[in-house]
Amino acid sequence: MDGKRRRWPRILGLFSAGLVAIAAIGVAALYLSTNARLERVYPVEVRALAIPRSAEAVERGRHLARIYLCQDCHGEDLGGRVVADIPLTAYLPAGNLTRGRGGVAARYASGDWVRAVLHGLRPDGRPLVFMPSHQMQRMSDDDLAAMVAFIDQVAPVDRSWPPAVVKFGGRLAMVATTQTVLPAERIDHAASRRPPPAASASVAYGEHLATATGCRSCHRLDLSGGAGPPPGGSNLTPGGAMKGWSEADFVRVMRTGRRPDGSTLAASMPRDFGSLTDLELSALWLYFESVPPKASH
Repeated sequence: MDGKRRRWPRILGLFSAGLVAIAAIGVAALYLSTNARLERVYPVEVRALAIPRSAEAVERGRHLARIYLCQDCHGEDLGGRVVADIPLTAYLPAGNLTRGRGGVAARYASGDWVRAVLHGLRPDGRPLVFMPSHQMQRMSDDDLAAMVAFIDQVAPVDRSWPPAVVKFGGRLAMVATTQTVLPAERIDHAASRRPPPAASASVAYGEHLATATGCRSCHRLDLSGGAGPPPGGSNLTPGGAMKGWSEADFVRVMRTGRRPDGSTLAASMPRDFGSLTDLELSALWLYFESVPPKASH
């Protein structure tokens, strides 16, 4: 009996050591697999852009930067900011886009902007973390060139940021969820891009804007709501959160941030949407009204 009692601690010790070894192997495998994805080089052929310098082009680029929510991540001065700093998960700074110290505008050639904006890649071909390039696939070359023209003349900001760090929790998300940590993985880099639809008060242009402005990130691909930062985006399909609204109500909400009942939109709703033109807001409204009704998440 005494011999059996003496064996139990040894058995438990071996069992614990085995569990630790299995966990260590699992963590090592996680880091090896995610490192391979984070350090992958995508050999993308890019074309040079002719960057316009006219005041009209710069103003067009300023408006496009609002549509594509550049300031939402990179700050009003485009000098960058920390988008997320979550213990054990990720440290995610959105970089300085200006010509100041630590910025990219002074060293980016036009092809580097193509890689970053349309492909979600650094100049060396490695993927950018959480750069939403999958939403920008139908941006035309002229629009991208205008946006670069705007960024080029923004007041320089001297602000440097360390690289993004994807920690244990973020790496788990890379393998265990559908969360888009590396949007470059979702893009067919060899495919020909379709041109965007003509700017008009139409369902087609509204669908383009809904993708470009990231509506689906918080309101889900089918616009049924429930994704994004808490409390999650609302249901934008007919019969959802906008039930009973008119187009004028929708435009007023986007301009003011207040619903017809007087309540305020969530703080996570980008205020840049208020800068959309009447035509753009009309197109969005027509698109939201055209999609099939969905139950809210």
